[in-house]
Formats: sequence, structure tokens, C-alpha cells
Amino acid sequence: MQKDFLLLDQSFQLKILITSIIICYKNSEKNMLDKINDIKDNYSVLLKTQNHLRDVKFLDLISKKIVGGDFEKDKSIFLSNISDKKSKELDIIGYNNWVKINI
Repeated sequence: MQKDFLLLDQSFQLKILITSIIICYKNSEKNMLDKINDIKDNYSVLLKTQNHLRDVKFLDLISKKIVGGDFEKDKSIFLSNISDKKSKELDIIGYNNWVKINI
């Protein structure tokens, strides 16, 4: 990673990396699960905090979709946890709207 990126707050780094997952998903990149696992490994402490539980659920939802797992119940729960408006305020790309359109 570039030095400038590493100077950013870790929460902001995480949001940028999740945004890169969204972009890669739309481009059907094959190493998506590896990228998701790298994020989970590199930001494991941060992802255990209350502020980032939604990020974990979002990454898990994408992972389930990629491997062909049953994700519909998880999708419904994810979408019901926070309003679309709040999602737009919290995320670089609103997770709720993205999930509704792409998963």
C-alpha cells in the first residue's frame, strides 16, 4: 500500500477498501474472496468493534453471494438494520442501495 493511504484513519481505509470490493464485484474480478479475506485479516481488530459490525455483515453477504450460499435471509436482515438514508450518510457508496441492486 502507498504511504499516503497508510496515513489515513483506519476506519476510512476500511471504507475505501470496501468500496474497492464493490467496484471489483461489478467488474466480476475472480479474486474477490481473497480480497475480502485480506480485508478481514488486516482489519480484524477494527471489524470487531460495534462501529464496524455492519461492514463485516456486508463483506459476509458479498462472500455468500460469490460462493453461491443461501444469502436471502441475511440480505433481508442486513437491509432492515439501517435505513437507506442512514446508509447513504455512513458509507462511501450506500451499502443498502447497492445490495438491493446488485445482490
